[in-house]
Amino acid sequence: MSINSRVILAAMAALLPITASAAATAVIALAEPALAQSEWGALNGPSAAGPDLVADPDRSQVVTPKDSFGTADRSVLWIPMAAFQSRDGASTWAYHHGGYVSRASGAGLLWAPLTIPSGSLIDTVRAWIYDNSSNGVTMYLTELFGNSDGIVDIGNVSSVGTGQTSIAFYPAFTVNNSNNMYVVYLNMPIDTSVRVKGVRVLWYRQISAAPVSATFSDVPTGHWAFQFIQALAASGITTGTTPTTFSPNANVTRAQMAVFLSKALGLHHPF
Repeated sequence: MSINSRVILAAMAALLPITASAAATAVIALAEPALAQSEWGALNGPSAAGPDLVADPDRSQVVTPKDSFGTADRSVLWIPMAAFQSRDGASTWAYHHGGYVSRASGAGLLWAPLTIPSGSLIDTVRAWIYDNSSNGVTMYLTELFGNSDGIVDIGNVSSVGTGQTSIAFYPAFTVNNSNNMYVVYLNMPIDTSVRVKGVRVLWYRQISAAPVSATFSDVPTGHWAFQFIQALAASGITTGTTPTTFSPNANVTRAQMAVFLSKALGLHHPF
């Protein structure tokens, strides 16, 4: 069996999770989709009369979430309140129906790590809350530099009054884990009527940015698959048919396909 074009297989292999230098896990897409600032799901939340169903504000625009490898699909990361810790000293917390938490005393700033693959695009950061008070909660996403004391506030949002069930911002931010760390902060008042259940982050995989110069002489910078083939080469998935050529229009053998897929999947003998 052969496949008509090495370019086509390169595009197929780019559907798998690969890393090109410090850029992204790379996946195939001929055009990057527009960000649909939307999310999935619903959760059970408290009300004055007891538990009720709080609808996701963006549910009508979404597809079922999944951890897939396409640039058009969002992946979902949940950070439950159990993952947050007090940043500034001892605090006490009240626990409510459905996993909600309110601050009872002590320092009000909580933080939790955000772990998303390098090169991914963070689309939406949403905190599920129950705000039945004039007080509010503020959520921040912060980048901490690993080799210095520097920090960058990527985005933040606050609840603004009674009746809110979620707050969100849309940073469109690309993660770089090579030297940086990412933390979600929650600043909560001492008020049992202001509660948080957790934070949900939606993110996309991205193709590595195309380099300035070409690795292979037969795939110049103007070639339609240049970005994708360069991502595979930078990831070590392909080394070309020679050190300087890729043979983009050549057929692919079953043996070559096995090499592509094994390297892309990171297959290994289990210990």
